[in-house]
This record gives sequence, C-alpha cells and structure tokens, in this order.
Amino acid sequence: MSTLGCVSSSIAACIGFYNIYIVLSNPYFKKKYEYQMFFFRFIADFVMTGFSSVYYFILIVSVHDGADERLALLEYWLGLIVSSSATVRVVTSFLIAVERTFAIYFPIVFKNYRSKIPKILLPLFAASFGFIDNFILYVICGYVYTLNLSCIIFTCQINTCFLKYYSMNKTIMYGSTGTVLTLLCFKLFIVGWMRSVRHERLSRVNKLALIDAVIVLFFDFTSSFIAARGIFTYQESGPYDAAPKMLGRAIEAFVVSIQLNRAKSVPVLHTRDNTHHTTNSHKTPVQIFQVADSHHQ
Repeated sequence: MSTLGCVSSSIAACIGFYNIYIVLSNPYFKKKYEYQMFFFRFIADFVMTGFSSVYYFILIVSVHDGADERLALLEYWLGLIVSSSATVRVVTSFLIAVERTFAIYFPIVFKNYRSKIPKILLPLFAASFGFIDNFILYVICGYVYTLNLSCIIFTCQINTCFLKYYSMNKTIMYGSTGTVLTLLCFKLFIVGWMRSVRHERLSRVNKLALIDAVIVLFFDFTSSFIAARGIFTYQESGPYDAAPKMLGRAIEAFVVSIQLNRAKSVPVLHTRDNTHHTTNSHKTPVQIFQVADSHHQ
C-alpha cells in the first residue's frame, strides 16, 4: 500500500503542478471566476500529494531499514500536513459542488452576484478547516506526541479522540458533497431529458465538478467506509485507507489536465458556460442568418 501511495501521489503531484501552471499561464482561466475555486483546489491537491509522496517514501524506508525516533517524528509532522490539506481539499470540493449546483438552479442570481464575492473569501473559509483540525487535535482532544515505533503511520500515532472526530468530519463532508452533486446531476441530466430540451454542451467547470464527484465516490468515500469497518489493521496492511485515495488523485489530475488543455485551446468566443446564453441561442437558424446578413449590409 505504501508503494501504491508513493507512486500515485508522486504522479498526482507532478500533473497537479502542471495543471496549476496551465491556469496561471493562460488568460482564459484568469477571466473566468468559475475557475477560482478549482484553482485553489489544484493548489490543495498539489500540497497534499507532494507531501504524501515523501510521507509514503519514508514508510517504505522504515519497512526495509526499520524506524527510529527521527523517522517517526518526521512521519508524524508530514502526516499532520497531509491530513490538514486533505480536509481543506474536501471542504473545497464541497464548496465547488454548492457553487456549480447554485449556478445551474439559479443562473441569473449566480451570474449577478458570484463575481461580487471577493476571490480570497471562499479559499480562506476552506483553509480555516485545516487549522480547525489542529485545534481539535491539540486543544479539544489534548493530544501530546508519544513515540510509537511499532507503527509510525499517522493514524497510529494520534489518539482515539481525534480519529473519531476526523472520521465523523469526513463522513459528513462526503455525504454533503454527494447530496449536492446528486442535485447537480439531476438538473443536468434527468430534468433536461424529461423536458426533451437539448442544452448547450456541458461546460468544462461542470465537467470538472462531476469528475471530482466520481473520484470522491469510488476512492475517497469507499476507502473511508472500509476503514470505518475496521476490516484491516494498519500494522498489517499499511495505510490501506489513504493510499487508494492517492490513486484517485492521480487519475483525477490526469483527466483534469486533459480538460484544461482542451479549454485553453478553444477560442474564448466559442467557450460558454451552461449558465450563460447568447441572444442567438434562442433564435432559429434562419433568424441567425438574417441578423448576420443585416450586419454585413
């Protein structure tokens, strides 16, 4: 499991860094406020997978060469960073799901007011949950670091109080995100099919949200569900709950990279979000050509 986590997180970190570069270097993404939260999620993913690659590499070293006090302490701090960044990532995914669902159900309100929200506000809100985790661990749960060379995995080193909180927090966030994304899918697919309306091509921001939903369902939620059942032990199986999530991050980063490259190669004139409609979208082809001819005249 440690090898799977190390390889997957390394790949995810490299592709994630490339995704951040695409967003920063292309003016198209800077003009679209719909991509603001996705950009912050890319950063959270890069931090999480980057530190995770080192975390799993140390686990592999400890298995072959044995663990000592320095490795155990380093593994604890790396695990804390990964844990906090994972929480920020989960909250960010939830905010993205809420944002996209709101945009689909109330497009006019979203268009008028979303751009007025300061860019830094929602990322700061998501980042605050990482600090809340540390507050719960050290203040509420009263954790004091204790050396445990028999199992240096982060979940083995922290106390039961924080493990219960962390598990409950993730369950609530995954459940909330899944519920909101169900509403999004219902509006995008079911309602459109029942009304026999051919909508514009599914926007890339909605595609990114749906990609994240699939990854969370098959990798994050499933891994957390198995871990909650206590079927395996960390001493015998290693980080069986966290390593598959890194595989999900690597797959998602690759698919997202494809979508971003497609988006930046499309002229801005032809790239429209589902919440934005031009005046021609409600006209027949004959009316459109008539308008075009009048302009040429």
